[in-house]
Amino acid sequence: MSSLKHFRFPSWEYLRVPQSLTDHDMTVFDSTALLLTGVVLLLSLLLWLYPRRSSHLPPGPGFALPLLGHLHLMGKDPRETFRKWRRQYGDIFSLYMGRQLTVVLNGHKVIKEALVKQAHAFSDRPVFPLNDLVSEKKGIVLASGAEWKTVRKACLEILRDFGMGTNLLAQKIQEEVTEYIRTIASKNGKPFDVTRLTQISVSNNICSILFGKRFDYDDQEFKDFMKAIDTVLANQDSSVGALFPFVRHIPGDPFKARKTICDYRVLLDTFIQPIVTRHIQELDGGPNPPDDFITAYLRRVRQDEADHKVSYITEEGLPLVIFQLFVAGSETTATTLRWAVVYFLYHPDVQEKCHQEIVDVIGVDRSPTMQDRPGGNDVPRSHDDGNSPHSQYRPIEHPSRNTL
Repeated sequence: MSSLKHFRFPSWEYLRVPQSLTDHDMTVFDSTALLLTGVVLLLSLLLWLYPRRSSHLPPGPGFALPLLGHLHLMGKDPRETFRKWRRQYGDIFSLYMGRQLTVVLNGHKVIKEALVKQAHAFSDRPVFPLNDLVSEKKGIVLASGAEWKTVRKACLEILRDFGMGTNLLAQKIQEEVTEYIRTIASKNGKPFDVTRLTQISVSNNICSILFGKRFDYDDQEFKDFMKAIDTVLANQDSSVGALFPFVRHIPGDPFKARKTICDYRVLLDTFIQPIVTRHIQELDGGPNPPDDFITAYLRRVRQDEADHKVSYITEEGLPLVIFQLFVAGSETTATTLRWAVVYFLYHPDVQEKCHQEIVDVIGVDRSPTMQDRPGGNDVPRSHDDGNSPHSQYRPIEHPSRNTL
């Protein structure tokens, strides 16, 4: 104990760590810890976002990026990429469009098996955020579930009343085709672009049902409307805007997402809505049959309201239904006809065979009718969907989603 009395602890002057060194060490430690935490979180996020191909899925391209999926492999022309993948993986392959798993079907037999024989299992539409913003998940093209089934059923009933799928509509189509051919003949063999003429001619068939009228081929307002539709559909099908809706907030709108939404609303507000409004003002509940689809639809709305029935068939949703029916009843057919023209130009031997079959079965003194194809066997090449240029060269249609 006596020795401890004489022991003196070192002065704190010698034991104290310089304060500046401590701050520096703590700063380095905090930065390192923050960096490591950020790296771990980033890796965890990327791992969570990384597309994982299940073993039961069809084969497909291997390397997929987080968020982008296989979009980086598409190249400038996705059609060529899809052809290459079909040769490599077969008629059924899978890939990721962003984070959306997509199964691609190729070939007439495969597509018919899925979309015709098992139509109930592929009746839904996938979720594309930009399309949902544009259509508000309404209508009959991009909607799903109970609302889609109700509106679709009502539309089909009305369309059948106006001759859809019957000889009555076939007669109207023949009259329109006669006018179409007459207009082409008036060019006297001079080259011209058939795009707009074909679109308006095909559209007149659905216009006669929807609006109760047809449009002249030189109607500038209708030409502008068709051109605006082309622009909207082209921008709406853009992969970046459709899969990543947040890009609409990017300054400058580089992916045309905001423009697509705006153009879509302009189409509805400047062309479709005025026609619907006029029909609403002139609507009556008389016994006379309706003159067109819009009148019949509005009467269905009024009937549901009178019965105090909760229904998806509404006046507010009518413009969108009209627009989607118009596009569905014109764009696909017009595009198919244009592909056929291009196909025949590049394959005159096929054109000659089709022409000869038509001459043999139908002759040259009358127009084709529905009776010329009982069972679809009388004009085999001209009516063979599997050999049509549309089915061969147009790889992407409105996608479907499995409901099971």
